[in-house]
Amino acid sequence: AEQQAKRSLEQQLVQIKQSHEKYESRISSISSHSESLNQRISEVEKEKQSLINDLSILERRLDQQSKDYQAKVVDYETRIDVISKHQLGLELEKQRLEQQIQLLEQDIQRQTE
Repeated sequence: AEQQAKRSLEQQLVQIKQSHEKYESRISSISSHSESLNQRISEVEKEKQSLINDLSILERRLDQQSKDYQAKVVDYETRIDVISKHQLGLELEKQRLEQQIQLLEQDIQRQTE
């Protein structure tokens, strides 16, 4: 009976050792997989940071282009305003000259009568 109990305990010990080895192997596999995932996460983080930097550069460029465009719009609006005022001045000068011409024509007509 003692021998049987001893063999039974030895079999249990062998089974426990085998189970322990299986779990150690599984833990090693999971650790390896975890390291691989962590490495990929690190790579993805680097890619993400690179994309964020690229986006930041593009945003600065867009902001500068927007400022340049706004400056051009203001410049063109100023030019249009100056041209419009000049055109108005020319139209007033034209009216004044037309009135002078009419007065001169009237003077000529009076003198010829």
